[in-house]
Amino acid sequence: MTSINSEFYSYNTCDSKFDNFSVVRCGKAGTSILIRILNTIVSQINNINNDRIIGIKIRKNNHVPIFMFCIYMPSDSDMNFYNDVLCDVQALYAFYCKLATVVLAGDFNAQLDTEPRCIPNQKSKLLSAFVQRNGLIPVQSIFNSNAFTYVPAQSRIDHVLTERDSSHIFTKYTVADSQDFFLLPTTYSLEDI
Repeated sequence: MTSINSEFYSYNTCDSKFDNFSVVRCGKAGTSILIRILNTIVSQINNINNDRIIGIKIRKNNHVPIFMFCIYMPSDSDMNFYNDVLCDVQALYAFYCKLATVVLAGDFNAQLDTEPRCIPNQKSKLLSAFVQRNGLIPVQSIFNSNAFTYVPAQSRIDHVLTERDSSHIFTKYTVADSQDFFLLPTTYSLEDI
């Protein structure tokens, strides 16, 4: 990942069931956080026991840190697996939101029921309940972005979620098409925490 731009550092994880020699690639991937190395202290969160979640702590000087988690939710129809990963996300969120601002980002493989084109399915219901229960908002709503992250179905299944009280730290949100996948470049300000 660091070969994309040398000004960035990456933190990565990969689905342990990924087989480099298999032709089946759907639902098999990893998560990665690319972060520009500026005048900040970034460290990986090591107590995550799920290979679909990667987390980092970002701190600048004496500011309150941000805990950022990148998540790749299951894309198959196994609702028990989806719910298990979402429970792991809930446990991480419940712990870290008591310490500082938390940002959850990644491929959630579900729409939020607040989106006008949402097709209500079990994954969308679970994710929407999780977002509502924890008082989270999708960052795209702050910027009134209507960009799709999954163009074939004209839907948003990739999200950047944050606490309502922390929405002011985000200064920019875009969706960038990189042919094989979508990037959600999001800019935030540590000065505003």
